[in-house]
Amino acid sequence: MPTLLVFGGTGFLGRRLVAGGLTRGFDVTATHHTTTPDVEASGATWTRCDITERQEVGSVVNDAQPDVVINAAYVQRGPASDVVCGTAAGWIAESAERASAKLVHVSTDLVFDGELGRSYAEADAPAPLSGYGGAKLRGEQLVAAAAPTAVVARTSLIYGDPSGPQEKLTAQAIGSDKIAFFTDEWRSPVHVEDLAAALLDLSATTFAGILHVAGSDRLNRFEFAKLLATNNGNDPNQLVGKPQDPSLGPRPKDVSLNIEKALALGLNLPGARRHKR
Repeated sequence: MPTLLVFGGTGFLGRRLVAGGLTRGFDVTATHHTTTPDVEASGATWTRCDITERQEVGSVVNDAQPDVVINAAYVQRGPASDVVCGTAAGWIAESAERASAKLVHVSTDLVFDGELGRSYAEADAPAPLSGYGGAKLRGEQLVAAAAPTAVVARTSLIYGDPSGPQEKLTAQAIGSDKIAFFTDEWRSPVHVEDLAAALLDLSATTFAGILHVAGSDRLNRFEFAKLLATNNGNDPNQLVGKPQDPSLGPRPKDVSLNIEKALALGLNLPGARRHKR
């Protein structure tokens, strides 16, 4: 039985990777750090790992002896973000390479500055505006250097469950004038189940390099929030939309992703408008 190791197994995406891996017949090991997993319900083997510690990363990979490693761990804000999203991605890649495991590393559309004027393809030059985007770009570079056979999967806003961050934010905004969604910020939202399935599919291929793995619909944040509100039985007319607020600092305007390459590989990535609910 092949072995799958998931870093960030208790996260919104990580939980689906664990469940999907088990369904596909993997012997699944997954890491957790700040969130305690429901071991009995998951069916996976869990191990605590602080991926800001290089030795812990190496020990986890060495103990699991995985055939496939998927790195879905991230911290978007705070002092640990640079290490988790950047340096530690390189440690995971080095360890996966030593174990001869196929690595799929999850990155972000925020490696771009949003000024291109069209959806970004894999070959377009990154230029992150945020610290998080910069850390993720560094992670991509370290992964590519340490594991030439790895897949770097750039994705976008992830949705698909009331417990998800996008759904929670939208629910909080219903009837509130304190939360507004930008009408001039464009992304390529992807359903969490579609993304997890695509990453697992990629782990079984010989594809290597950067790949955009996101939804096929380009939506601004306000359109997306209204769609989520409707899906969850709320009134989208109770949401507020407005242009980006310069006082919040620089934000990319359009980091929608061109996914033609992923679709050509046979990945199923319907957009938020088209996802079967």
